[in-house]
Amino acid sequence: MADSSLSGELATLSQRLWSKIEPLLRSNCRSARQRSQLLAMQNWLRKYHISEQEPPLVQVQGLLEAFHHGCDGDFWEVADLIARLAIAGESTLIEQIGRWGDYGQQRQMGDRLLRDANGSDSFYPLILGQAHYGLSDYAQAQMCYQHCLAGLQASGADKAASTENCKRVLSALAGLGNVCRSQGRYGEAQDFYAQQLQEAQHLADVAAEGAAWGNLGTLAQVTGRYPEAVGYHQRYLEVCVTQGNRHGQCAALDNLGLAYRALGQMAEALDCHRRSLAIAQAIKSPYDEAGAWGNLGLVQLSQGDYDAAIVHFQRQLQLSQTIENRYGEATAQGNLGIAYYYQQQFAAAQAALNHQLAWAHRLGDVRSEGAALGNLGLVYEAQQDFTAAIAAHQEQLALFAAMGYQQGRKNALGNLGNAYYRLGELSKAEQYHRDCLALAQQLGEVRGIAASWGNLGHVLFAQRAYRSALECYEASLEKFRQVGDRWSIGRALSHQGEALLRLAQPVAAIQAFEAAFAIAQQVADTTTVALVCQKLAMLTLRDKYTPKADKSC
Repeated sequence: MADSSLSGELATLSQRLWSKIEPLLRSNCRSARQRSQLLAMQNWLRKYHISEQEPPLVQVQGLLEAFHHGCDGDFWEVADLIARLAIAGESTLIEQIGRWGDYGQQRQMGDRLLRDANGSDSFYPLILGQAHYGLSDYAQAQMCYQHCLAGLQASGADKAASTENCKRVLSALAGLGNVCRSQGRYGEAQDFYAQQLQEAQHLADVAAEGAAWGNLGTLAQVTGRYPEAVGYHQRYLEVCVTQGNRHGQCAALDNLGLAYRALGQMAEALDCHRRSLAIAQAIKSPYDEAGAWGNLGLVQLSQGDYDAAIVHFQRQLQLSQTIENRYGEATAQGNLGIAYYYQQQFAAAQAALNHQLAWAHRLGDVRSEGAALGNLGLVYEAQQDFTAAIAAHQEQLALFAAMGYQQGRKNALGNLGNAYYRLGELSKAEQYHRDCLALAQQLGEVRGIAASWGNLGHVLFAQRAYRSALECYEASLEKFRQVGDRWSIGRALSHQGEALLRLAQPVAAIQAFEAAFAIAQQVADTTTVALVCQKLAMLTLRDKYTPKADKSC
């Protein structure tokens, strides 16, 4: 399935490009090596024809091969023309390669032009920043974005005033914000996104302003400020609708759906993802469509409808494979692995997660690699193979610590705490959960704080420290209420009820269980509904058959 923006234009573009560069090539052709590269470029540009039904990366293969032959022949001006060729609206070839998920190819192209051509243009540092970020190489990404900004600031007033360079400033600020967000430096990320928004408003660039709202929404989401995230994503959606940016509408709707899901508002989440899917199908964008199917599956997963989730994830996988989007394929395999895990199909879960791990490693996507390791650890735990589980979580922790991905590091600490808890090594479990809690508090990540308090409560409960466990569950409940996560509120109330029972407070326990039951029913959490019903039935029967004290004188 092809991207609709490529339909029918590549052959014409290649012919026009050849007509433009042939005189330049022949006049600079001095050696046998250069003549050989010239012939190869001519063949790729004039004779490479491919069906529009092929994946986009296959369709542009002729242009990519011509680019590399241009570099090999020292035809730097020609290679630059190919890299900047507009192939999808205002998007250049090298930019579009990244949007299709081939960050390795994008990095290679940017490296060759920046290094071999000794270019001082801010365009390629910006491109390399995007490529390194896509490959989870945050330190290199930050250096590239800073290089881009420094080049723009040093280039003088005339250059800084151009429309193109103003856009690059905005992109570099957004990129730096993304790097800081991924490393858990949320305050710095907020500052960069605020600068992006301020610059966009100063330039009266409505589209860029919308992108800044979207980035602020993503940051609010990561830090557990879900109502704020909803507001930001709605503003981004409004801008995209006004601008007629349908790809942007897909992104805004999917992010909005994710925020609603985190709030436990599943009907609203489903509506957003279905609207995104409809737009993606209307504009024939398989990348957006695959993402929408995956997000629909995540909602079904949250509702316990694992069969429906698997169907959606399989569609996501099929589309990603069809268009050769290896990052999308790895994500879909990871989603399938989690769904199979919940269905207790551990062999299928392990196979899917190993596929994700292999693709992530091949692509250099450390973040996806770490996520796959963490989920494999959960599968090993479920099969009582705690040695393998702990090894996977330790490897996950080392990967995320090395790349400076603090949110991932926090998750790995929590995973290790849960593994040791299930193994019965409660002192180690307690220490990992306390470390996880401290990091979540340092990051200001409210949802992570809530989950850490809950996990620490489970460990203390197992140690029969019921009063301390209750305090942890109440702290967890307070934080989940702060972010409005009804699904987790219901579960926290259920845990609170369990602790109150052990502290011989049956009336308070019944109140907690009843509140948990009401919320669990609203969000379709069937597991909690069944558990709470059992507890309430037990308490009701115990109360019915407990002899009453004789109050007579």
